Amino acid sequence: MIEKQGNYDSCEAREVRRQSEFLKRVHDFAAYMHKEYISESNGEMSLFISANDGTLGDDKVGRMQCVMGREALVVTGLASLMEDGDNRELFRAARQMADDYDDLPERRKELRQQRRVLYTLMTVSTLWVCVIILLQVFGVADWITTVTNLLLATFVGLQLWSFGIDLRHKTARLREDESDHAHYVADRKLEEIMRQFINKFRREQDDDDE
Repeated sequence: MIEKQGNYDSCEAREVRRQSEFLKRVHDFAAYMHKEYISESNGEMSLFISANDGTLGDDKVGRMQCVMGREALVVTGLASLMEDGDNRELFRAARQMADDYDDLPERRKELRQQRRVLYTLMTVSTLWVCVIILLQVFGVADWITTVTNLLLATFVGLQLWSFGIDLRHKTARLREDESDHAHYVADRKLEEIMRQFINKFRREQDDDDE
């Protein structure tokens, strides 16, 4: 269970709350909810807050993040929020900004392993059905055995079909993240090239002035 997360008691946090009435009220609300509900529910309630105040001046932004409750509930809630089509672009932009793509190689490896398992099970299931049919054709197996095995094979096939659909969705998400990461890297390289060009241009201008 996640009790609380944040640097609420630091001098910096207290100063931000002193400057921002908005963040102070959010902090007080989170403290109240934790005391009255979260801690009393034994983790069966969860709360996630991300509050920002850009009115502090001098281009400063005050932030207050809070996560509390049972971890599984928090993760499920965030996953639901990310899957919402209206929020997908926000989370994609946030991930690009954080450059949070370290898990891509591991996800590729995991998907390759899952595909191998799926193909192996599909091959075994197909051979199983073929053997059952051949045994029936040659009169080795009776109808009860054949029908029972075919029903069982059908059930296994449906499970493999569901597994395949889930695998296809995971592959699509991986390709989407890989594309986002590639665009992010390209944008960063372009920014670096433009920065170098501008710095070089400024140095040449300074040399001409001298």
